[in-house]
Amino acid sequence: MIKLIAMDLDGTLLNDQKEIPRENRLAIEEVRSQGVRVVLCSGRSRKSMERYVSELGFNREGEYYISSNGACIYEGNREEPWNVCRLPEGAVSALVKLGREYSKYVNAHLYVGNEFLVERYLPCTRQYERLSGCRCTKVDSLDPYLNTPMYKMLFNNLGEPEQLIWLQKEIQNRLPRDVQMFRSSAFLLEFVHRDAGKWNALLRLAAFLKIDQEEILCIGDNENDKSMVQNAFFGAVPSNAIDLIQKDADYVSEKDNNQAAVADIFRFAKKQGIL
Repeated sequence: MIKLIAMDLDGTLLNDQKEIPRENRLAIEEVRSQGVRVVLCSGRSRKSMERYVSELGFNREGEYYISSNGACIYEGNREEPWNVCRLPEGAVSALVKLGREYSKYVNAHLYVGNEFLVERYLPCTRQYERLSGCRCTKVDSLDPYLNTPMYKMLFNNLGEPEQLIWLQKEIQNRLPRDVQMFRSSAFLLEFVHRDAGKWNALLRLAAFLKIDQEEILCIGDNENDKSMVQNAFFGAVPSNAIDLIQKDADYVSEKDNNQAAVADIFRFAKKQGIL
């Protein structure tokens, strides 16, 4: 039986208005009342997740959530990470250099504490602010922050989604050592330590909670969710999930993120007798 459910936020639990559909909320409340742990697992920073952690009542001792694509695990009532995996030394500098080289296509974002820093404030920056609920600060140069320890960084796409896929292939063999890269949306290319990632973070948390891999259900929609959907005992996706991750799923919901796909996935898992 499933004891832990991990789910992505954007494109999965949240609708396009960045709200939790009522049906999803009620479904989460029901499984939690039965003793199943629910863990939010997002590419967002802690600051950007706060609203949803609070809305679902996960901001308490003994509750956990995963941010920054698995770089941080937080206990709900604490501001400092319970577990952290920062980018390796020298990686930020190398990635900023890459971002400048391909500045025609992407804009580099740095995460320094609770600040989001950019050298160029562009239309894609405003879009990122709207989607994440966080403000970005324009600085004259990112250079003073290149040696600051960071959980992750990202490139914001300036063009069409196909452009980001092209760039990802273009720089695949130029990544700093011990850095992994994946798309978290059609417009965001993210970088974390090789030992981060959503699935690796979930394994650490599950081991602490004494939950086996065979007791984990994972739900996601994009490339950064692939590892957890692929490796969980039961991996599921909404109908809006990208083809790459649908191929790895045990169940593809007929519902999309605007139609409470999470609640539909829970219903299916119950019919299968695993939830």
